[in-house]
Amino acid sequence: MKQDEQPKRPNPSVRQLARQRLNGKISPLHDLSLADAQTLIHELQVYQVELEMQNEEVIASRVQLEQSRNTYSQLFEWAPVAYFTVTHQGLIGRCNHAGSQLLSYPTRFPEDYSLLRFVVQKDRPIFTRFFQALSGTEGKQTCQLRLQPQQGAPRTVLLEGSRLTTHTGQPEYLVAAIDLTEREQARELAQQQRELADRLLENSHEGIAMFDAQARLLRGNHPLQREMGWTEEQLAEKTLFEVFPPSFHAALREALGRVWDGERAQVEQVQYPLREGFWEAELIPLRNARRQVTGGLLIARDITQRLLREEEKRQQSRTQQQAVLDAVLLAQQVERRRIAEALHNGVGQILFATRLNLERLLTHLAGKADLDLQAAGAHVSKLLEEAIRETRSVSHQLVPQLLENFGLEAALKELVETTSGPDLRVAFKLTGEPGRLKGSLEGVLYRLVQELLQNIMKHARAGQAFVQLDCLPEAVRLTVEDNGKGFQLAQLRGATAGLGLRLIREQVDLLEGMIEIDSQPQGGTRVHIELPIPPPTPQG
Repeated sequence: MKQDEQPKRPNPSVRQLARQRLNGKISPLHDLSLADAQTLIHELQVYQVELEMQNEEVIASRVQLEQSRNTYSQLFEWAPVAYFTVTHQGLIGRCNHAGSQLLSYPTRFPEDYSLLRFVVQKDRPIFTRFFQALSGTEGKQTCQLRLQPQQGAPRTVLLEGSRLTTHTGQPEYLVAAIDLTEREQARELAQQQRELADRLLENSHEGIAMFDAQARLLRGNHPLQREMGWTEEQLAEKTLFEVFPPSFHAALREALGRVWDGERAQVEQVQYPLREGFWEAELIPLRNARRQVTGGLLIARDITQRLLREEEKRQQSRTQQQAVLDAVLLAQQVERRRIAEALHNGVGQILFATRLNLERLLTHLAGKADLDLQAAGAHVSKLLEEAIRETRSVSHQLVPQLLENFGLEAALKELVETTSGPDLRVAFKLTGEPGRLKGSLEGVLYRLVQELLQNIMKHARAGQAFVQLDCLPEAVRLTVEDNGKGFQLAQLRGATAGLGLRLIREQVDLLEGMIEIDSQPQGGTRVHIELPIPPPTPQG
């Protein structure tokens, strides 16, 4: 045994009891033999060593117990959960650091401070029932209530209590207070967000639905249910492919592929199943906490009115363009009429008067002037005759009387007949109802045929040409082809294109039409033009 560790002295009362028991039971020492005395001394020495060893074990156990006590005391003091020891009267014995922070109070409380003192007034009945249950049973009790710290806002906590074993015999309890404030705030915030989302979902004019990774509908608002003709229970049994018509399933699969890749996607101009109109769908991916796409959101927007407004704008634009075109064509017609009248009444009359005077002069000089002068006069007279004829032809082409008086078919037939000759034979074919073509469009078609035939006569060196006009309900198609020398299509690009073809293209573009030219050297040329028939102008 170590010198600095003295064995504890036996309790005096225990010593006295031992002496009383031994009185009269121990034989006097003088009755012992030497051998018995030596044996007795040896036994006493062995017993003394045994006691010393037991005392060492007791001291080591006490040190170990002190170390364990200090360890558990530190664990109690610095545990992240608030702990309180509470007497059977509900008074706070001690608390750890977390409890001190929870209540904003030092770890040592006055003797008359009960835990009930820190409970929010409305929640005190909950604590009373909790403490009564804790006092009446050996098991663990729990409750949720709010504690009011010395400073700051109330904290929502979960109390867990159990009975402690004490050496005094008086009941004492260990109460843990788990702070749920942030979790409750997050839960309330999530609940508020869900309620807000629900209100927005139900008050939205757009159809909205959630779907999972298998494209099954999880929930849909009333606008979507109404447009699809489904109840809420029926909608929960559907998939996205039942929302969209079969003709849009391919577009839907493509859009879903983009959603699973984490991108937004759209499907446009879907026909409503129960009424006239269209809607467009936007598909938005939804992610979980690990940013994985677990489903999506379908937003169906009614675009019927938007499409109607766009069509109305296009119609107004076409009407305005038609009005501009009519004004341009009318101005051209007025200008052609003015030029034709000027040629006929001005230049034509002058040329005719000049020819008459020249003929009188030649008659007067007949037999008097030499033959050369007479021949020159006859040649000049012939040139004047050709000039008069050309002036009449140009005047007639500027304002074809047949077009104005008898319509497009008669005018084109007359144009083809006058163009045909020994060197160029022109055929003409008309299908459809030419009577539908009126006003500016007839004039444009006549000018196009006239310009194309002039190009054939001037440049094609063709022996045959063919003109076909097809009058359809919504468009008119003009085809002019020849068997002439043709040309490289590259010549139509840029400045190398002829003036006639450029004017034709401009005229077709002005009418929002289409022109195709097919030609190759020594292979002839084919020009196909398609012009839309403008809708009738609304009256009033």
